[in-house]
Amino acid sequence: MWAGPDRQVCAGDTILLGVSQTMPPHCISDPYCFRWEPAHLILPGDEYELQPRAIPTQDTWFVIYMTDGQGNILSDSVFVAVIPGPVITSQPADASICSGGSHTLSLNATGGNPSLTYQ
Repeated sequence: MWAGPDRQVCAGDTILLGVSQTMPPHCISDPYCFRWEPAHLILPGDEYELQPRAIPTQDTWFVIYMTDGQGNILSDSVFVAVIPGPVITSQPADASICSGGSHTLSLNATGGNPSLTYQ
């Protein structure tokens, strides 16, 4: 309902949680109408926003708690899957090449979603 559909984010990226809708009238004067958990993954200052920004480091369930006009606490959740980035390695790791010289380097990329292609 408020948390929005489950989604995916690339590792290290920020994601906008929640859905775009009008705040209930009682929330306009109450800055703590909404609260997101886990708060340590929500960007500072956004934990009480309807649409906070988050940077999950692993697959995470985020829960939004809403206090209605009568003081009841309601909740909703969204699952955010974190897609790992590719791992890129080169060989040799620390080659020195003199001016005019040549050296063979190799590069290997694994992981990522979708899979990588390179030339």
